[in-house]
Amino acid sequence: MFVPAMTLDELRREFEKDLEIVNRKVAYTGEKIFKTHKPRGEQCIIHFLDYRSKYNNNWLFRFHVSKNERLCQTLTWFMGKKGMVALCMIYHHKIPYLVYFTGHMFERYCERNKLNLTSSKEIIRSFMNENKSFQIQDMEQFAPGMWEIFCVTSSGGIVLGTADRTKDIYRFNTYLSPDMLKTDQVALRAQLQETSLTYRGMNVE
Repeated sequence: MFVPAMTLDELRREFEKDLEIVNRKVAYTGEKIFKTHKPRGEQCIIHFLDYRSKYNNNWLFRFHVSKNERLCQTLTWFMGKKGMVALCMIYHHKIPYLVYFTGHMFERYCERNKLNLTSSKEIIRSFMNENKSFQIQDMEQFAPGMWEIFCVTSSGGIVLGTADRTKDIYRFNTYLSPDMLKTDQVALRAQLQETSLTYRGMNVE
């Protein structure tokens, strides 16, 4: 079970303990949902499901069904020392990276997009609805294997955080809305959006 005192290494081990059974649950549930929901034309159907794992961890599944896409995003959450935090796995060149979302990042995402949401679960659902992938650029190296990162979300916002390249862990610390970006950040965002270096986020297909 996740607890606030865990280190990122401990969180990753706990996360990976859940993965096999969570993936089976997603596959089983997704098959039923994709058969049941038949979108018409440009219709897009979204279905959220809460799941409590064998190890008493809280998971949130988001099923997205449209004519051209069937997707399930998965994320697990728990109450940290400073609000709700979350974890997911994203992939780059088939390498799994653990992503740690701080409570501060979710707070700034809600505040700076003027969402007026009061529930942490509502904020996380909104973030999952808007962001299916991330494009990440290493910026300044501040320790061996450790980098500050600039991340463009699929909704156009920016996440700032750090990358531990020795352990394949990202920490997403804060969020900037598009109207907050400086000239050089706008240029970098445009550059990243034109590349194919997309990290498919929170995704089990």
